Amino acid sequence: MANIIDIHQDPVFPTTWDELVNGLEDRGVTGITSNAQPVVKDVGGGMSLMTNNLQSPNYKAGTNGWRLFSNGDVEFGSGKFRGDITIGSGENVFKADSQGIYLGSATFANAPFSVSMAGALKSESGEIGGWTIGATTLSTTNLTIDSANEKIESDNYLAGSSGFTIGSDLIEAQNIISRGTIRGSTFTYDMISAVGGQLMVSDADSLASDMTALDASTLTTKGDTTFAVNDMLVMRAVATSGIQEEWLRVTNIGSAPTYTVTRDLAGVFSANANPVWKAGTPVVKQGSSDGSSTYSGGWLRLLGEGTNSPHYSVFGRTGVAYNGSSELVRMGNLNGIGGETTDVFGFFSGDSTSFFKWDGTSLVATNIRIVNKLTAGEDLTGATTPQPIFIEDGSYTGVLVTEYDVGGNGKINTFGAAWKGQTFLVGDYDKITSVKLFMNRDNNPTGNLDVSIYATSAGVPTGSALGTKSVAASTITETFQYFAEYIFATPITVTPNTTYAVVISVPDGDGSNNIQWVEQSGSGAYADGQLVYSGDSGANWSATSTSDFVFKVYGYENFTTGTIVECKAGDTNKLTYTGFAVSSASATESVDVQFTGIVEGFAGLTLGSVYYVGNTGGIQGSAGDNSVKVGRAISATGLLIYQLAI
Repeated sequence: MANIIDIHQDPVFPTTWDELVNGLEDRGVTGITSNAQPVVKDVGGGMSLMTNNLQSPNYKAGTNGWRLFSNGDVEFGSGKFRGDITIGSGENVFKADSQGIYLGSATFANAPFSVSMAGALKSESGEIGGWTIGATTLSTTNLTIDSANEKIESDNYLAGSSGFTIGSDLIEAQNIISRGTIRGSTFTYDMISAVGGQLMVSDADSLASDMTALDASTLTTKGDTTFAVNDMLVMRAVATSGIQEEWLRVTNIGSAPTYTVTRDLAGVFSANANPVWKAGTPVVKQGSSDGSSTYSGGWLRLLGEGTNSPHYSVFGRTGVAYNGSSELVRMGNLNGIGGETTDVFGFFSGDSTSFFKWDGTSLVATNIRIVNKLTAGEDLTGATTPQPIFIEDGSYTGVLVTEYDVGGNGKINTFGAAWKGQTFLVGDYDKITSVKLFMNRDNNPTGNLDVSIYATSAGVPTGSALGTKSVAASTITETFQYFAEYIFATPITVTPNTTYAVVISVPDGDGSNNIQWVEQSGSGAYADGQLVYSGDSGANWSATSTSDFVFKVYGYENFTTGTIVECKAGDTNKLTYTGFAVSSASATESVDVQFTGIVEGFAGLTLGSVYYVGNTGGIQGSAGDNSVKVGRAISATGLLIYQLAI
């Protein structure tokens, strides 16, 4: 054991033969000479020292043992190093250290070739499996993967001509087949694209996994679309026996995008012998139906080639069965729809009994109904029943607002502080233009007769007069009663459906010289007002509900010029009939108005009968106070609008 050499005892390993011999002699190994002839000396520990070399006793070049040559070379079978390995220097170096193995640079991060301790391989040149490694590319004879430019490209790529490219902002190829969903927000206008067969636009997805032939097989999609219970689905593609089609109904969505479905709604396949649909097969929604009572939805179809092509169609669910749908609209070749049996190009919408069709030469329709959007001048209810209307032109005359027109059974004198009045309800009107009072003069009152309109509170006049008409009391006829009219210089604005009062006074009259207003006492027949009186020039008022003065009030409804207002045969301001409101709207809102054609929405009309505007609106089978014809019934619900000569 004394002859075992521990080379770690010396900080400096010998670099020459003499240094090695001297070092060995210092450790008790003697008899070593340095000459040109090999000298073998046993140095213990199973090692021998041969001239210029240190080796194991079993050393055989290229076969066994190990040798340390004096020129610095070594030969080992295998070895273990506890530190770094460096071969070469500068940029011509190989290194193995705790970072990994690397070549071409003394710094791991800058080395053109490296393998990290985690197995990450980096190479700026070379070849792997037929792929040539570049600084930022992998390439073969016909394909390049370019990381710097973020693209994969064939070597024959020529934009718009040949090859293909797949980049971050462009994919170009000769043909593309998608087994799933294609999404896009922009399609280039100057390119020509083509789709073979038919293109359907509807909610759709594709199978994420195969669907077996079993009736109980579930349907699993990729989840691009979420289906609902009772959605009707169709698949048509190459399946078990060539091109096949199957209709299904979704019955459970609890595990979506795996759905429980009822298969083979068309009943064309045997039990558990449905088509085997492969992953990627399109699954298209065709509306919804519970199979018994409810249905909804629709889809679009573009047919570019085949029977009766080309055309674009809108389909809608019209029944609960799997095939309970109809083509509701078609644009293009009309052959096979709307009664056409040859290739005719145009537009069709509707069904065999109610339709609109343009066949390229003529327009045919079961009912052409042109509706205009206008502004309502008042609340209209045309959606319930069409209302005859006119367009307000801003011209008005006073019409009867309310009245109590009876012979009367008494007269009451008005003079001095003894004022008389009658309350009344204005209804829908918002302007008062005049009043007529049934009266006469008693002897010769001096001064004026003042006729005023007042607001009311608790059934009697209140506040100041809203408007007054004054005439000389002497102008009133003395010998008999008559309706004397008092026209206000400016129409008085009132609030519709509110109670007001007409009040008269003769300040300079007296008990012998006054104005007498005819009353009807004892009956209280005017339901919307009462007789009122004051003994102190209107400071305080009293009323009697058993008497009423004989009177008439005139006014009108004020509407914005150009707005739509309901016609009324009982109002001379509302006779200029022009059409029907066919929707409901509040004042100032948009309302649908039909001026021509057949207006639908009535009930109980008599076929062939002429209809007129009613006194209070609507239509009736005979003329009202003013005869305004609106149309002729073509059915119990439809009226052909009377065309006015403009």
